Amino acid sequence: MRRIAFFSSIFLLGFTLCSCKSWGKFWEVTLCDEGIGYAAMVTASYANRFVDLLAIERDKGSYGSLSVDLTQMPVGGTADKWLAGVLAGNGKIYAIPYSATTVLTIDPATNTANTAGISGISSNLAKWKGGVLAPNGKIYAVPKGESTVLIIDPDTNTVNKTTITGIGSSYNGVVLGPNGKAYAIPNLNTNILVINTNNNTTSTIATGSASSK
Repeated sequence: MRRIAFFSSIFLLGFTLCSCKSWGKFWEVTLCDEGIGYAAMVTASYANRFVDLLAIERDKGSYGSLSVDLTQMPVGGTADKWLAGVLAGNGKIYAIPYSATTVLTIDPATNTANTAGISGISSNLAKWKGGVLAPNGKIYAVPKGESTVLIIDPDTNTVNKTTITGIGSSYNGVVLGPNGKAYAIPNLNTNILVINTNNNTTSTIATGSASSK
């Protein structure tokens, strides 16, 4: 009923469309090719079809033709190299190292990836899992198997593993709160880790048992 009412309102607004060719590209390509006139399209019998056609045109893009980008960016290596990614203020995506020894940097502007630009990370498995962009422009990755927070600086393409240490492990993702603090979600840990990104200090919120959550 809403669709019918929508097209009825279009008709009442006084669209005086005289011929198919005068209605613009959408009408020419889609409706005229189907041999459907405007008067028919605003009736109940064609209302659903018209909405479907609008959706098709919407999904095609600004030039009226569907395009698919199949560009691939091979990074090689083994499984579980990086888990989760964070969009930085410079427009690049930084993937959090899980088993990899580098931070993966993806540049959407050029469809390129850099697997060696930010190194200096151990070969341990299950290091960090999940990260968040803080108000200071840095990315904070929370520990899965490590006991430190990994701080990635997109401005200098460097990492810091020594500022926030001794915090325990087994966190599974992190969310930035409206107060600017990062909240790490515990997996086997008994506490929620709270990271104050203004001064790089931490606190915890107790959750109870250490069973997998």
